[in-house]
Amino acid sequence: MINLDELKRIIEKEHYIVGGRMTLKLLKKGKISKIFVSADCDRNFEDILKNEAENSKIPLTFTGKTKGELGVLCKKPFTVSVLSILTEKFEKAAPKSKIFKLKEKKEVKEEKKEEKPKKSAEKVKKKNVKN
Repeated sequence: MINLDELKRIIEKEHYIVGGRMTLKLLKKGKISKIFVSADCDRNFEDILKNEAENSKIPLTFTGKTKGELGVLCKKPFTVSVLSILTEKFEKAAPKSKIFKLKEKKEVKEEKKEEKPKKSAEKVKKKNVKN
């Protein structure tokens, strides 16, 4: 089992992905350096993950935390059964989740909204100066 403080540090400092299927996919490609599994992860999937990790010689650690607790630690709005640290080579090419892409779009829209009122306020000032 891993210490809670150490797990928080890893989540803050490392590039990681969440989810079992993505972990298996990237594990087979050699893109994972370490795997953390929740205490209540599905046992069948856990066995598959153990075998793949052993074959790839990647350390697999049990967190002792439930899926819900792991989700909260990762600041995700869903449960997380598997958290995987990406290798240094692959960090920049990590796939972005749909949630992350939606968040980026939302931030861009908010920036545009902030710019528009400034322009309209400038026009109002110009009209008042002319009158």
